Amino acid sequence: MSIDRSEVENLIERSGFVRSHETKKVVEYRSSHNGKVFYFRTEIGLPEYIRLVVHPHEEIAGLIALTGVTANSPKEFQHGSNMSRFPKKMNRGKDEIHYGRALNVSSLTALSDLASAFHKL
Repeated sequence: MSIDRSEVENLIERSGFVRSHETKKVVEYRSSHNGKVFYFRTEIGLPEYIRLVVHPHEEIAGLIALTGVTANSPKEFQHGSNMSRFPKKMNRGKDEIHYGRALNVSSLTALSDLASAFHKL
């Protein structure tokens, strides 16, 4: 099954998330329930899966317990200068860079389940 970017964005926004920032590589969404942020990585995963990045200190056990949601392996963390709501750390460059926990979501159904669970974090 092929996953389309517009379908992902429409589902996220219908699920109670507000698009708060967008660049070529990421779309930042804020939960209308708890104010927490995640990033949708537009250039990684599609059309096979959806890559979301959550705050690196977020407890993800409840999210990866959902069917179709996995922590990225072997690289648990996703780095990106555009994920500005997240903390920074050293990666491979000479400067610190924003980072978060990378999650892979296998379908729109799994994304809907994740959206509901994320609001409750």
